[in-house]
Amino acid sequence: MKNIRCRINCRYFCSNYLFRLQQLSGKNRLKNDKLELTNKIEHLQQTIARNNQIIADNEQSKRELENQLTERQEQINGQLKDDNCANQFVPIAVSNSLYNRAKNLLQSTAIPTNLLNDCTPRLLPKSMTFGDSVRYNEHLLNVIEMCNRDKRAIRLINQ
Repeated sequence: MKNIRCRINCRYFCSNYLFRLQQLSGKNRLKNDKLELTNKIEHLQQTIARNNQIIADNEQSKRELENQLTERQEQINGQLKDDNCANQFVPIAVSNSLYNRAKNLLQSTAIPTNLLNDCTPRLLPKSMTFGDSVRYNEHLLNVIEMCNRDKRAIRLINQ
């Protein structure tokens, strides 16, 4: 009888011990899973903060560039004000060619999506002077520079 009671107690003790071990193992797994998820959330929050900073820096950089463009446009206007050549019209064939090229750029669906479709210049005047041409070239350089800044920011985000 003692032997049977001892076996029952031993089985009870062993099964109870195994049950407690399983509970402890489950709790440890839950703690590890919670820690892993917390770390992932923290990493995502850091990534979001970094990306937001990159975007904010890029927007600030573009505002500064726009201010520089305004200053350069004013300088160009002042330098061209009394220049007779600057007020002579570009030959109509050249003017039409540039006009049509810019118009096609604005309407093009062939621009790859990775360029985000915001690198298009404003439409130039159909009839323009050499001075208008100089001003428009300055505008084109500004468009290129803004696009390069956007691409630089996208590369930083994707790192």
